[in-house]
Parts: sequence; C-alpha cells; structure tokens
Amino acid sequence: MGIALQAQARVLEHGGGHGEVDHDVRLRIPSTLIGNVTIRNAGTYYIKQRTREVGGEWAEFNGTYALPRYRNVFSIGTEWQTWEATLINRYTNGFTDTPNPWTASDPSLVEGVRRVGAFSEWDISAAFTGFKNTRIGGGVINIFDTTPPLSLTNGTNNQYEQVGFAPLYTARGRFFHIEASYSFK
Repeated sequence: MGIALQAQARVLEHGGGHGEVDHDVRLRIPSTLIGNVTIRNAGTYYIKQRTREVGGEWAEFNGTYALPRYRNVFSIGTEWQTWEATLINRYTNGFTDTPNPWTASDPSLVEGVRRVGAFSEWDISAAFTGFKNTRIGGGVINIFDTTPPLSLTNGTNNQYEQVGFAPLYTARGRFFHIEASYSFK
C-alpha cells in the first residue's frame, strides 16, 4: 500500500536521419477514495527528422508538414471495485505548413510560411467488470468535438488522404463507442 513512481527517459539516434527524446512517467496511487489511481504522461520530442537521396545531402523535415517536433499523451485512470474509468489527452505540437525541407536551423525563422496550430483531443472511457469473465464498457473519443487545425498544404494538392487536415489527425469529430467482451476460461 504505497505510491509507486516509475519514470523512463531515453535518447534515440536512428542512423543519421532521425533523433528523438522519449519520456514516460507513471504514478500509481493505491486505495484512494476513488480507487487505485494511475497517472501517466508519455511523449516524444523529435530532435531531427531527416531524409536524403542516395549520395545526396541530408534534408531536415523536423517541424514541417505532418512531422511535428513534439507529441504527448496524458492519462488518469481509476480502478474501483468492479469499475474502471480513464480520461486521456492527446497533444500534437504545431508545425509549418510546407512539405519542403528547411535550410534554416529553426523552421520558425523562415518567413512567409503558414503555421498549422497545435492540436489537443480529450477522450474518456469507462468499463464494468462485475460479471464473471465479462467486460462491458464504452466511451467518447474527442469529447469536445475539436476540429483538427487546417492545413493548406493538404487542401491545395491531391497528394494526401484527407483534404484540409494533415494525415496524422482524424477528422471524424466526436465518436462514441461501446464494447463487450467475454473470456472463456
């Protein structure tokens, strides 16, 4: 019956093209008034996202179209008797609205290029596990029906799947789901 804190951080270098810093922090607090509570925060900060043609120079795409510098997921959940509930926030940093690589050391210094704003989406789910081998649950994805930020890069050509939004977002809006499962034991 104690508070458990688990934290991880790692720096990754993928060849010469990609580099990132990941973090994952979990805090578990047992036996509260609302049950066993778990708080988690996990994210990735991209240091570089580069590509090159065979024999060519590296081109930096970090912070450009659909390649944000930072992504994060925060969640808080509880397990109380036969009930479970989780609240989740998914955050994606903004990026510049161009599919072209950068020549400047900081993409925000380049003038005349539109910026796609950051995006944050909240989800909630709950489940009941009071029947033997059975789980019944449901939830709402994108509780506040938040629309992803507009991308003119995506809206002005036919290279991408959905017009007006970067492919790392879903444009479905608020979404309700239910689930039921039974385990044969």
